[in-house]
Amino acid sequence: VIGSGKLNTQTGVVDAIFVEPDYSGRGAAKKMLQFLEHLAKEQGLRLLTLESTLNAAPFYRACGFVGDEISTYHSPKGIRLDCVPMEKPL
Repeated sequence: VIGSGKLNTQTGVVDAIFVEPDYSGRGAAKKMLQFLEHLAKEQGLRLLTLESTLNAAPFYRACGFVGDEISTYHSPKGIRLDCVPMEKPL
C-alpha cells in the first residue's frame, strides 16, 4: 500500500488522501483522486468538496478544485488545523 483516499458517496466529501513520502510526486495521489471522481460520477454526484491542508492546496488546484480562503478545521479529538475549503464541479 502506497497511499489511501476516501470519498463519502452520499455527500461528495473527499477526505484523507495520503501517499507514502517515498512515492510523492509520482502521480499516485492524482490517480487516487481520479478514481474517487469516477466513483462520485457513478453515484450521480455533481460536486466534490474537501478541506485541503495548506501545502496540498496547489495539488488540488492543479486537479481542478477551486478555493482560496483559509479556515480552521476542528477535529473530533480537539486538533485544530488551518485548511482551504475547496470544491470541484463534476
